Amino acid sequence: SFDDLYLRKEGNEISYTVREEKTDVITGTDGEGTYAIEISGDAGKGYTVTNKHTPPVKYYKITYKLNGGTYKGSGDDVVETYKEGTVISIHEAPVRGGYQFLYWKGSEYQPGDQYTVMEDHVFVAQWQKDDIPPGDIPDTGDPTRLTLWLSMMLGSGIGIALLIADRKKRLNY
Repeated sequence: SFDDLYLRKEGNEISYTVREEKTDVITGTDGEGTYAIEISGDAGKGYTVTNKHTPPVKYYKITYKLNGGTYKGSGDDVVETYKEGTVISIHEAPVRGGYQFLYWKGSEYQPGDQYTVMEDHVFVAQWQKDDIPPGDIPDTGDPTRLTLWLSMMLGSGIGIALLIADRKKRLNY
């Protein structure tokens, strides 16, 4: 708005003009790095000059470094692209034999935490080696030990039966 403007100079009416000069930035069209011009209104009601600009959409890469683990059967790092401002849920934990997943480093994020994408970001899996006390074998659901012991008992039983049979045979002669 323009206030307190003179209406006359030396008895003549003063005519004021408002315009916007086109430049490298103000081109008349909306685009990346440019502004569109819109002038509306009239001298009686007043003029409105509007510059319109739609900023470009930015995309960023989110990388999950598995740090020796696997995710969905693959050992490759996971790289995803998101639009700026997107809220994502942090991926579930990868797996790694002999280790326990602690958190995603890039601050400390747990699977399922929310993260707002505002720049490229890397999450690195952090691991802790499993501590198994000596002599303590974890239950893996594998019956191999049981099968081994049963095989040894059966073999011993057959061996004893053969020794007894052999001894009886020798005593009868």
